[in-house]
Amino acid sequence: MPRFFVRDLPAGSEVELPPAESRHAARSRRLRVGDSLTISNGKGQTYECEIHRVEGSRVVVRVGQPVTDAPLRTIVVASAIPKGKRLGWMIQKLAELGVTEFVPVAFQRSVVRWSSAKSARMEKVAVEAAKQSDRSDLMTFGAEATPEELAGFGGPTYVAVRGADRTLAEASKGAAFARVVIGPEGGFAPGEAEILGATPVSLGRTVLRVETAAVAAAAILAQT
Repeated sequence: MPRFFVRDLPAGSEVELPPAESRHAARSRRLRVGDSLTISNGKGQTYECEIHRVEGSRVVVRVGQPVTDAPLRTIVVASAIPKGKRLGWMIQKLAELGVTEFVPVAFQRSVVRWSSAKSARMEKVAVEAAKQSDRSDLMTFGAEATPEELAGFGGPTYVAVRGADRTLAEASKGAAFARVVIGPEGGFAPGEAEILGATPVSLGRTVLRVETAAVAAAAILAQT
């Protein structure tokens, strides 16, 4: 069933989709009166709906029953930023895998830095990925953080380090919340991983690119 996002779901039996979502429904998906869809506010609140009116590019839906679709685990990926198009690929896959929040991290050896323009582009990527993967919540984006700032965040935190004694799956088993930190392509600067105060974990025997490590970690956390 097609999914659309209305960030501020108003009370009442009818809701007009936002302009971009209306255009997508009417023009791209070619939905018509009577077709079924779901609408979500991006925070897990979801309703089954039926298209009530289509007026040009305006789409009005009749709101039906609420749908329960709560994630089993809160997953936060805090990572260095990969170069070029690899960032968009990474964000797309993290959103598809159900990651709750992405936090960009500025390490000493980081080459690429976060920006408001990158954030805006990646938010669009995350919304499209959420629709494709049929998730009711949207992956959020935190402000760029340093390792020192990450160390002050609450909750279980794991850092991917080659050769760690335990795997991420073993270390995070049973936890309702998990934050995993992925370092830059040049590796952590001396003492930088220790600053995090996180539990070292292994993602396997090979050296992974930033985006591969982030997606691998998210896949592990989504299944354990």
